[in-house]
This record gives sequence, C-alpha cells and structure tokens, in this order.
Amino acid sequence: MKQKSIFKIRTAGGSGTAFYLSDINAFVTNFHVVEGYQKVCVEAIDKNSYEGSVVMISQSEDIAIIKVEADFSDLPKLIISDVSQLRSRDEVFALGYPYGLPYTETKGIISAPDQLFQGKKYIQTDAPINPGNSGGPLVNVAGEVVGINTSKFSDADNIGFTVPADRLLSFLDIYRKENLQTFSVVCNSCSSCINEETEYCYNCGSEIDKNLFNENEISELARKIESGMISKGINPILARDGYEYWQFYHGSTLIRIYIFDESFVCANSMINELPSGNIESIMRYILSDQNLPYNLGTWDKNIYITYRTHYTDLFNEKHGQQELDKLILLAEKADFMDNYLNETYGCPFASTAKI
Repeated sequence: MKQKSIFKIRTAGGSGTAFYLSDINAFVTNFHVVEGYQKVCVEAIDKNSYEGSVVMISQSEDIAIIKVEADFSDLPKLIISDVSQLRSRDEVFALGYPYGLPYTETKGIISAPDQLFQGKKYIQTDAPINPGNSGGPLVNVAGEVVGINTSKFSDADNIGFTVPADRLLSFLDIYRKENLQTFSVVCNSCSSCINEETEYCYNCGSEIDKNLFNENEISELARKIESGMISKGINPILARDGYEYWQFYHGSTLIRIYIFDESFVCANSMINELPSGNIESIMRYILSDQNLPYNLGTWDKNIYITYRTHYTDLFNEKHGQQELDKLILLAEKADFMDNYLNETYGCPFASTAKI
C-alpha cells in the first residue's frame, strides 16, 4: 500500500504532493509547492492532517524537506531507485493529488531518462503531471522512487518532467550531514545550509535571494477569519487550502469556508444524504427555522448546512465578533447535525464524512 506514504500538501497558495522517507523520518516535496511558507498542512490519505515545518529548501533543485512531529513508523518504506538503470519506454507511475483531487496514480513510460531542459537534466515522461502532482514521486514497476514530479514548466505542453533520484540523493546527503531542525536555504553554489536571512552565502560568497526567508502574507480578511478559527481551537495552518479558502474536518464533517462573489464569506458542510424513505418529515425539518442562524438545504441527494455573511460585517465594531463566531461555529453545528439527522431521520452520512 505505497499510497499511504504519499501525502497532500496544503497552503494558502494551493496544494501539492509529498512523500515520506523513513530513512530520514521526513517528507520530500518540490520547493515551489511550499515556496513562501515555513508551516504547511501535511494531509494523509485517511484525511488526518498534521502541521509540517519546512526545514530545508533548494530553489535550484526545486526540492524541499518537511518535518512533522508524529509517528509514521507504520508507513510502507519507499526505496529510492538507481536511475542509471532507467531506459526509454520503461513503465512508470506518477503518484499524487492532481488539482487537489483524491489520491491518483497515472501510468506512463519514460520518454527520455536524462532530458536536458532549461539547463538541467530531468526524466521526461508521458505520464500526466498536473498541478497538484508536484512533489509526488515517480515510481517504477517495482514501486521504487525514480524521481520527484514537477509541474512548474507551464511551457512544456503534454510533457512531464521529474527531478531524477540521483539529485534527490545528493540533497538528502546534505540534509543528513546538517541534521536541520529549523528553516534553512541551500546555497546554489556550494550547498551550504543557511538558516538566517542574508544576501550572500557566508561560506562561498554567492548571492542568496533573501526573499526565500520571507513568508507570504495573507489578506486582512484571511487574518480576520483565521483569528476566529484560533479562538475556537482550530489550527488555520491545517485548514488552508488555497487563497482565501479553508477546508478542514471537525469531528466527522468536512467544513469549507470561502469567499463568494468577492463580497460574501460562506461556511458550509455537506452533512448527510436524503434517506430512501420518510422524505416528507425530513423535508419539513429542513424547511423549518429550528437551526437559525444556520440554514439547511438540499442539492441533488445531499443535505447541506450553510451560513453566509457580508465581509464588511466581520469588521463591524458592534457585531463583527458575533458574525465571526457564527461563521466559525458552523463547524460544531455541522458535527452535531450529521449525527442528529442520521439517528432521527435515517439520513446516511455524506460521502465526505470521516467515520
């Protein structure tokens, strides 16, 4: 079950993929997946999420390492392959979460094992490597890692590129030697690890992009919403899933908070499905006002709970905090409602439920 070692990475900038290497007890992904973030969400295939710390990045190699304080000793061990044995037309599989979708494996072949592109050699494959696949492994038929998939080359139409495993191994050698615990940047020239903002490498004098040490700022509205999350014990790092978009589990229910029509902040959760019988009683309940300020509604066979507020109301001096509380507390209401509807009306849990 190699897929258990493949994780989704989520930030306020989007999502990507990472894979766990037991030899270093850490996760590997692309640099561009975590660029601008030193804390990220690392989400397992079972939807459990962990806060990860980015401890090492290389802009030139497009590789990053993430540490998570949790026990992953039961995960399948991934072995890094000897890429010198790769040949054109070898069968390979790209593992990951394309476009933030659930875990996916796509099959292809090696088109060229050492293709020169933009000054570096990559493994070229026809296996689709889409946004979201970035940072995930390309594996051979034996399940061994031959490289790290990257989708950053937007001008490479219908061609997949993978950072080869030999470059990954060199990167891992640096990591083992340094035993890094805090955020560090690898010098492009001498491979020294630099853990504080500087314009020049203190070892070789090469220029260092000091912006690599800066974290991307979130909007004022995002800060307001995340302050509400923190006040209710929700870790916003584990909820971020793109720009001004949050997605997280509260109990068994999946909660989404997002901006609609550039003016409204919405919170909703798909909590249940309509039962096969007893439709009149459940529909009467859904149409009642018993759950205000939250609304229940249906779409196809699914039952939703929702709340919407204008973004300006969140900044209102008199009732802004109340509006923020209502928005965030939808999570608790949703976690209660899915059980209530299941036990009272026989409504099956939603397909997104974590049960």
